[in-house]
Amino acid sequence: MKSLHILVALALTSIYLFGKVPKVIAKSNPQANHSSSSQAKLLITQANFAYQSELNSLVQAGDEKLNQKKFQEAISIYQKALQLANQNQDQESQVAVLVGIGRIYDQSGKYLDAERSFNSGLQILSQLAGEPASVEKRVMQSRLRVLSLTGSGIVYTNLGNYDKASKQLELAVAISNEGINSPSLLVQFEPRFKLAELYEKQNKYSEAIGVLQYCRIIATQIGDRQAEAMTLTAIGNNLTKLGNLSVAKQYYDQAKTLGNFPQEPEIANAPSRLEAVSGDLVGLTNLLDRFAPILQKASVSIRKIERILSIDPSFAIVGKAANNLDQVIQNLANATPKLRSGDLIGAYPSLQKINGGMSEMLQNLKELQGLMEDVQQNPKKFPVLQRLSPQDLMDLNNINVEMRDITNSIGGKSKSKKN
Repeated sequence: MKSLHILVALALTSIYLFGKVPKVIAKSNPQANHSSSSQAKLLITQANFAYQSELNSLVQAGDEKLNQKKFQEAISIYQKALQLANQNQDQESQVAVLVGIGRIYDQSGKYLDAERSFNSGLQILSQLAGEPASVEKRVMQSRLRVLSLTGSGIVYTNLGNYDKASKQLELAVAISNEGINSPSLLVQFEPRFKLAELYEKQNKYSEAIGVLQYCRIIATQIGDRQAEAMTLTAIGNNLTKLGNLSVAKQYYDQAKTLGNFPQEPEIANAPSRLEAVSGDLVGLTNLLDRFAPILQKASVSIRKIERILSIDPSFAIVGKAANNLDQVIQNLANATPKLRSGDLIGAYPSLQKINGGMSEMLQNLKELQGLMEDVQQNPKKFPVLQRLSPQDLMDLNNINVEMRDITNSIGGKSKSKKN
């Protein structure tokens, strides 16, 4: 799934929703009259407006270069915006721009530069945490901390440092719940979605689904159909990896009903992958269906040998082979109906037993075949044969031929199953 793109202008907009006024240096004059005081306020307001307009123009220009994937040009423009925010002592905007710069470095594969950018923003926020601030300003800083931690978590995920990534993303999720009234795509949705992606990479599919279910609620509350479709698709992906194909298909179908999103090809491609997995299961089921009659025929032949030669301990392998073969046949009978219905989770225990039992069974059959050939070539080694009836001896000879054909057939199909 593609990363959600963050534009610096979007981050700044989330700041200014709280009516933040950046610091602008201005001298006060206690002796000034009311007129000069009003004039000073007007000048400050005009200065603030000019600064914010210039800052917004820069970040919008940087966003345009980012959309064009001109990463170096975008960074140069954002650096100018960062310098402007520094000059105006606007620390919150500094953090917002640093988040944007970090995302560009991340998208261009410069992960260590991205890490430094996010850490610089987090250091500024740590300094601000020790200063007096209004409730609105604390909320604003919390939003910026979530953006910075999420970006940092994405970088550590890309670097393969899943422990650090998990800590950053889990902290971002925890902070996103503090003092924030309305849900936001960047603040509430993204950290959870990226945490779910991390869980999926770690094969923690159930944990990922739990987080994604919350993402779906947020996307619905926001009214973002694309985010909801991304979430439904991600849930389907994790269910597929858990083997629950029938339920995964339901989520994929729900995602498709929300619309067509060309910028997120994963939404459109996921159902075709499910069909491929389902096709593989159908092929496996058909193979097992063809396998069962061969095993049943082998079982009948081996039980005949067991009946004829059970009185001699030299033929103990016969009973062992028969028992192992019957267990494999029973596990095949248990697995195939579940595979046919797409319930890979339900079939998995039986498939594990089949996988383990097949190797042992083939070894038993080879030993048995060797024993039967020895019986045919060196009958004097086995005194028990002298007590057998002519019909029993004829049956043994026929069984030996059958066993050779059956062993070769099972061995060939077993190789096909592994491939």
